[in-house]
Amino acid sequence: MKGLVLDAVWEPKPDYAVSDWEKETGKAITGNSIWRHPKLEVRESLTPR
Repeated sequence: MKGLVLDAVWEPKPDYAVSDWEKETGKAITGNSIWRHPKLEVRESLTPR
């Protein structure tokens, strides 16, 4: 099965205060303040995610 995957680098802007929740979950309230160098690609996967 093929799927579209988004990869990015966790690199918060120097003036952005990362919350404890963001650190724990890896999720960002303001994505463009934390995630850098996004890359989309189609990948083959044995199991759906």
